[in-house]
Amino acid sequence: MVDKKMMNEMNINNEKKKVEKLDSLVEETHTVFALRSCLTSQYNGSFDNDNRPRYIAGTKRIIGSQFSEKRKIRDFLELKGGKIFIKKGNRKEFVDAFIKEYFSHYTKEQLKEESVKKEIFKALIEYYDDLTTFGVTLSVSDMNDSYTGPIQFNDTISLNDVYSNEYDASVTSCLREFKKRESKDDVDKLKSGGGVGKFYKVSYALMAAIATILPQIREEYNLKYRDIKKFDVASILAPSRMKTTSKAGIETELYFRVESKTNFFVLRDLRFEFKFIPLKDPSQILYYEDYEIDVTGVIRLLRKNLKHIKAFYIYDTEMLDYFIKNRDGEESERMSFKDIIKTHIPEIKLVEIDPHEDIEKGYYVDDGGDFGEQ
Repeated sequence: MVDKKMMNEMNINNEKKKVEKLDSLVEETHTVFALRSCLTSQYNGSFDNDNRPRYIAGTKRIIGSQFSEKRKIRDFLELKGGKIFIKKGNRKEFVDAFIKEYFSHYTKEQLKEESVKKEIFKALIEYYDDLTTFGVTLSVSDMNDSYTGPIQFNDTISLNDVYSNEYDASVTSCLREFKKRESKDDVDKLKSGGGVGKFYKVSYALMAAIATILPQIREEYNLKYRDIKKFDVASILAPSRMKTTSKAGIETELYFRVESKTNFFVLRDLRFEFKFIPLKDPSQILYYEDYEIDVTGVIRLLRKNLKHIKAFYIYDTEMLDYFIKNRDGEESERMSFKDIIKTHIPEIKLVEIDPHEDIEKGYYVDDGGDFGEQ
């Protein structure tokens, strides 16, 4: 029988293994998927088209840029105390301040040497959270280098046909004081309504995002499992926590990360295997009860590649209804995606994500055993 002292030692060793795992380099590929509901939101409007939704030509589907996804995550990480490089401000001043703080032991002549520039560039990647994950192209302070980060998004795409308030756009006022030297014509124009514009929003969109995490052999590569857990949390919470007037009404409904057993296998794009099934006129959809999602293709693809999958990390609000079809076309019971996985792929190692859990605790899977809540 295990005594209390031995049990305590086992717990201490387990906690030590957790920290060691968190601080080790990521060695496997990961595929990330997220579903976000957007209700009366101005989702990543186009600056070149009066901030209207970005429709795919010839369709009613809209897209959101990969840069918008990264921006939300950067802002959230900064809110949580992370070190962010790509933000408002002069990047040359950021680099100069970094060099002054950490490389003041070099002379001006030494700072021009290629080996020193490489050292500084590598240090920047390691220091800033967003450069560790997303990379950077830098051409300031005599430095010209680029690093493609291990985490990269594709553009997001709506699974449903999206309708906007094109003919009934909300009016937004352009409020400012009149300048003393403002011409009378300009003042009259503003007073008569020339200072107001249109605020284009989508009625409802279910946006699908996809990203890959790929280990690299470059010396700058510094992505750790701790960074992945921060990325999980930011991807889940950022859309609803980093709200602005144009981003209100966005929630992450589903998020999962598929961890491969090796650094060679990458799961194919799953977005088009989530089939949006409207239960009413598509132009009248405003709520999750107005549709359901056929994930037959998703389950088929996961089953086919089960031998390559080490773990399946998931966050599910359980608000959306999913189902699959059998070979005869018969539909399964409606349930959450998490329950779909548990029911139809019971052999997969499913790990639930709690985005409010401390980074040092919770979930991940290691070859030597499972550490965290299953």
